[in-house]
Amino acid sequence: MINLGYAALGTALPVQDHLIDSVVATALGMPLADTNIRERVWRPLQELLAASYEQVRACIRNPSWATPPERSMPPLAIRDAILSWPVDACPSNLSAALIELCAEVEAEDALTGLASSIASIDPSVSNTVDQSPSAQLLSAIWIETVNTDAS
Repeated sequence: MINLGYAALGTALPVQDHLIDSVVATALGMPLADTNIRERVWRPLQELLAASYEQVRACIRNPSWATPPERSMPPLAIRDAILSWPVDACPSNLSAALIELCAEVEAEDALTGLASSIASIDPSVSNTVDQSPSAQLLSAIWIETVNTDAS
């Protein structure tokens, strides 16, 4: 049994933050306690959206304004955390797509990236959304995640 200060652990780590716990699980050679693919994929998607929103905010801010602190993980740090997941933590096609999305968010410009594409969706106009490649990839990842969990 390992005591990390917040809980005594047995044979699996309790999952609280997949981006951190997956690194610890790999280092300790222990599996993550949950097997829900949606939970595992949702965390990096949230982090990538937050990173993209911060890029948009930084791009459109008046330079004379005070710079707010960054609160999100950089896309490359998210990628590194995904790469550290145990092999059986997520289907390889989803892991590969998440890594691709990390690269796209890292390289995006604030006007055509993931956050700006999602912010410009008009829900009153169905099936006419012109999404950025990043937003299309995010949609495909989530659809595949739901399908994987359902099977």
